[in-house]
Amino acid sequence: MPLPEQTKARATGLRRALATAASLFAVLVFLRTFGWFYRREEYRWLPPVIVTLLPVLAGVSIWSRRIGGQLLARGIWWSLLLLGGLVAVMERSDYSGCGIALASACSLLAMGRNGLDAEEGPFQPVAFRGTLMLALVMAIADTATCFWWAVAQLSSPREIRLILLVPVMLAGVVGLLRLRTWGLLVSLACNVLVVILGGTGALRLPHELRPLLIGTAVVQLLVPIPMWIAIARGRVPPPDAWRRTKLLVSTAVILGIAVTSVCFSLLFERTVYTV
Repeated sequence: MPLPEQTKARATGLRRALATAASLFAVLVFLRTFGWFYRREEYRWLPPVIVTLLPVLAGVSIWSRRIGGQLLARGIWWSLLLLGGLVAVMERSDYSGCGIALASACSLLAMGRNGLDAEEGPFQPVAFRGTLMLALVMAIADTATCFWWAVAQLSSPREIRLILLVPVMLAGVVGLLRLRTWGLLVSLACNVLVVILGGTGALRLPHELRPLLIGTAVVQLLVPIPMWIAIARGRVPPPDAWRRTKLLVSTAVILGIAVTSVCFSLLFERTVYTV
């Protein structure tokens, strides 16, 4: 009879295998979507290659025992989930957005909170663990999205402003992962810049992507508010406060985006766009 530890290890391995398989399915969707684009001689092939490699990186990172790898994988999957949902709503006829959203949703649901209690690595907060992990996942997701689009902007000399913000966003992620106060402050400053510069059009984001990045930036500004209030009052919440509620909310959001992607892909008449 297998021991409880062995059973748990097998269940964890199965979850990671399912999440990796779903992530690799997203790779196949990207290869099918961008297949002809990889052969172009111009360096405009670079953005498709980067976005195709992201789910590969997530599928590898999820096997790490360090919390940084777990958060990196989830941040990439959240980024791809939002990207897939956005593409599905934008009336694409090849169902690529739906496939990417479903693959990312399956990866996130397969893992759940599994692996997020890892005790290896510098990320070992004594309080507000859930809040800080949520902030980190969202920061990684936004950084991945901005990095991919910033590389795409490099083909136009007049649209290189977003690439200047990516290193600062990456620094904020590193600071958060190392539990430095400056990391949280840098991350908040980046979100403020995204809201201001994105809202004024200074970042030259496409009109479909702009509300998505601004919306996630606003959420990231709101997430730490309970933490700041608790610190100001000198009341540290118990480690498991709102843990089930956060899991239910995140699951509902994942399912909502996945179902919306399917509905827009199957039930709504779309216009075909050509590149």
